[in-house]
Amino acid sequence: METMEEYKLVRIINEEPEFLEVQEANVSANFFILCEEGNKLFGKEVFDLQICGMSLVNWVVRVCGKQPRILKVQKGADALDCVRPYVDLTAEYSVVFYADTPLLNKSHINDLLAFIDRKRMNVCRFKRGLAFRNDYIKETDEIYSVDEYDFASNDFLVVDSSESFEFVKNVLTKKLFDYHKNKGVFFENESSTTIDANTEIGERTKIFGGASVVGGSKVGAGSEISRNAVVFGSCIGNASRVGANSVVIKSIVKDNTIVNELVDIKNSVVGNDIKVGACSSIISSSVRDGALIENNVQVDNSKICENVTIHAHSKILGLAQKTIIGGGSEIGANAEVVNSIISPESEVENMKKIIGRVDR
Repeated sequence: METMEEYKLVRIINEEPEFLEVQEANVSANFFILCEEGNKLFGKEVFDLQICGMSLVNWVVRVCGKQPRILKVQKGADALDCVRPYVDLTAEYSVVFYADTPLLNKSHINDLLAFIDRKRMNVCRFKRGLAFRNDYIKETDEIYSVDEYDFASNDFLVVDSSESFEFVKNVLTKKLFDYHKNKGVFFENESSTTIDANTEIGERTKIFGGASVVGGSKVGAGSEISRNAVVFGSCIGNASRVGANSVVIKSIVKDNTIVNELVDIKNSVVGNDIKVGACSSIISSSVRDGALIENNVQVDNSKICENVTIHAHSKILGLAQKTIIGGGSEIGANAEVVNSIISPESEVENMKKIIGRVDR
């Protein structure tokens, strides 16, 4: 048996609306999740399978009232024997779930805990798991015949086949989209759009077909993610736009910024009120507020200060050192600035090539 401390209590954006309204059960409980090794599907352990960017075990984690202890156990191992060494006797109850039942509903679990507390039950076994009073377990080595409590049995659907996996995936994906739609998010085509469980999307935002907003990304209110755009591990501000077939990876794009079609932005910060022209790229760079970057511009390992204009087909490159373009400067079309520091309010002529210049 192996503890799995790497799984932490996750904040999941797509909790069903009733999760937000339900009164938390007034029960002191430990939570355990058992990951049975040897239950494999598609060549992977079932508890590690991903749905909407989150493993099945973390779908179960989300319903726990506090940080659960997650244990790797042998298939068919006795649940009580597995958790007994870790029971915190200062809590009144312990609740044991399995990592292959990702449809568990937090509001149902709250109802279950309230029920066993009200009935003062020593042991409550449900379809896939059990709850027990810690004082009772101190005095017994084995749980004998206990009637199974048929409570919210659909929640305990076990993922044990490709068919059950697809069913669960469809249910959770629908819940995810419904949650965001209820907040005023528009999806042009849900079947071709990918969002994950920790994606946060502001109201009035539009996400078009083929787009992916994943990796725990956040999109502000009133923004637009166009067709086939990819936003991964990034933050898009309010009233901003990511154009069709553009890619934003591990970056920040702030408010009122327009990123046009076929743009690559990676490991960068793009400020407020900026326009990035089509087919441009911004890599490992920062672009400050008010900048204008025209079409087919390449910015790499550089700092673009406020209100800079970079005309089409230019290259701003920091190869040996970071290139800095001072505020209010204008870089002409087809120009190239490499390993240089350009002072504010400077002008670089069209087709001019500058390498290693440092303005004081």
